[in-house]
Formats: sequence, structure tokens, C-alpha cells
Amino acid sequence: MQKYLIAIIILLFTTLLAILIWGGVTNWKFITEESGKSGLTPRFPSELTAINECKPSRGCNVCDACCKDYIPDGQPCDDCVAGKCNPCKPDSTGKCGANVCSYCCNTFIGQEGCAGCISSVCQACKKNGVMGSDGKCVCNQEYPDCINHNGDKADCLLSSDNFGNKVCQYNSDNTCTSKTTWMGSTCQYSRELNCNSHGNVDNNGACTCDAGYAGESCEYSRAINCNNHGNPSGSDTVACTCDLGWNDSTCMGVDKVSDQEFTNPGIGYTTGTCEDILICPWVGVTLSDVSMTYGNYDGIENIVNWKNCIHVADQFGRGPDFTFTATGANGKTESYHVQKDCCGFQAFACMRSTTQPLNISGGSNYKEWSADDITPGGIIIGMPL
Repeated sequence: MQKYLIAIIILLFTTLLAILIWGGVTNWKFITEESGKSGLTPRFPSELTAINECKPSRGCNVCDACCKDYIPDGQPCDDCVAGKCNPCKPDSTGKCGANVCSYCCNTFIGQEGCAGCISSVCQACKKNGVMGSDGKCVCNQEYPDCINHNGDKADCLLSSDNFGNKVCQYNSDNTCTSKTTWMGSTCQYSRELNCNSHGNVDNNGACTCDAGYAGESCEYSRAINCNNHGNPSGSDTVACTCDLGWNDSTCMGVDKVSDQEFTNPGIGYTTGTCEDILICPWVGVTLSDVSMTYGNYDGIENIVNWKNCIHVADQFGRGPDFTFTATGANGKTESYHVQKDCCGFQAFACMRSTTQPLNISGGSNYKEWSADDITPGGIIIGMPL
């Protein structure tokens, strides 16, 4: 019995001595005050390598200044990682470095955070500009110098800005023009993207449309929405401001001459008398194919503000009798027939009064004035209805 008791005492002494020796070597690290406060009870440093990945042996150079084999999880390590793991800092060209969101940093900020970091900082200029030293984007702009390289493809394609960005493009017609102009705090707006290539965009994404276009995105056009007879306006909905001679919501209707405040074009023909007739086309109308039965055709004349007017006069002993064709910008045509009694001293035999009415048939969109002893007769022809 005494032998067993001595053996047990020796075993206990040996075990206690081994514990004391091991504790002295490890400095009792597994029961430090810091680990107790953090709630962690790790036995070996390797068990914590997944926390913030502050371990050089894993190939991470984050927190070199403070990283050791083991740093307890908590604010000190978080601050160190946040301060030194900066994967989204652009390099001198404005691009992100090769180690963006590396395995080490990605473990710290997570896949979602890494993607957000890249999109918000690294790619903040959306490849349409470069990050300036002040952290703001310097967007690609129009470069007038490109036009100097017309016909020289090599120089055109090599042309670059101060940041090394290629700024010119060579076109199939051998011209060298600027690439897209980008605007906005992150170079996210462009003429092509935001204004349908029909307007210029500002830094807030608002479009100033080219002539003949309207809408928030310059999506309304003179050609499509107003049939090339007016200009669009409005932002949410389109409205057309029609050209002279056109009406309705899409500028396809034709204005009536009778609704206009015109005066006899013959008043401006100071050398004429009631022997003359002046037939003037309103906007969008062309007069042609004059055929005289009686009377004198003197050709096409410009009378004061009227252009391309037909001028006819009495024939001796008989007033004019003639036809002509009116063609409108709407593609329609009308054939007019005009007759007038004669007047004037040389044709006294047919003089009936000092006022000579015009007899008009064929067309419908016109306005007429009778001739008298001192003023020629006049007709204004509008587009065929």
C-alpha cells in the first residue's frame, strides 16, 4: 500500500512540475486579461486566422505594423485593418490596383462590400474619366484638336489627353472626331446615353436639346412628332409649335388664307393699274403651269414681301382668261381658273366700271381683291386643302 501511495505522489509531482514548466514557456498566454474581456478562449493562434485575416503567414500584408501571430478580435485590429486595407484607392492613372479586394481584404469587407467599394470608388468615373488627386472625377471631354488629324488615322488614334486617355476616334469617312463627352460627378452622363444623341447633357444629367428636338431626353423630334412642319416642345408630353401655314397637334392641318390678315399684294405694284393681276403664293406653295387663253403673261415677279408671284395683264379689247396650278408642301395640287373684265383707256370698248372683280374657280384656299382704276387685282393662294 505504501508503494502505491509513493507512486501516486511521484506522478502528481511530475504532472505539476510539467504544468509549471509549460506555463513558464508560454507565459500563460491562454488566460490573459485581454482574451477574457473579449469573450474568446482560444488555445492556439491558428484557431483565429479567419477573423479579420490579420496573419502574415496567410499571405496578407494588412496591418503589418500591428499584425502578430495572434491579435484578439476587436476594435484595435478593426481600426488597423480599416486604416491599412484600402483596396479601392485608385492608382496614378485613376484605375484600381491589381490587389483590389484581394483575398485578405475581401475576407474583411465581404463580397458585397467589396463590390460596392469598387463601384463607388474604384470605378467611380465609370471608365469615362479618371480620378483626380482631389478624389473627384475628371471626365473625358470633347477635344477640338481631333479635327487636326482628319485623314491621318494613326495620329487620330494615338491622340490622348493629359491623363493618357485616348480621346479621338477615326470614322469611315476619314474624319477624326472626339469621343463621347461625359459629365456628372462620376462621369455617368453623356449626350448619347442621356439625350438620345440629340442634345448636350450637364453635370446634373439635364439635357439641352438640339434645334428640332425636345423632351427630358430629347426624345421628341420635329420629323417624327411634328411631321417636319413644326418644332416639338414640352418634357413629359410633346406639343408642336407649327410652322406658318400648318396647324393641329401634329402640324398636319393646313391654315386657311381667309383666316389671315393679308392685304392685296397688288398694292405694292406701284406701276400697275386695274389692267394687272398679281397672284402670289403663300408659304409652302408653288405656282406653275400658267396657260393663257386671253391676256398677257409677264412671268414670275417678286412684289415687296411676296416672292414668285404670277403677273398677268389685260389683252387689248378683252380681259385675261387663264389657268395655273398651285402645289402645296403637303403634296396636294389644285388647278385654278381666273377671268377678269378688261379696263383701261386702250381697251375702253370693254370698260364696264371702275371696279373689275376676279372670277376664280378650281381651288378653295385663297383670298382675292378686285381691281380698280389705280390698283391691280390680287390673289393669295394657300396650300391645297
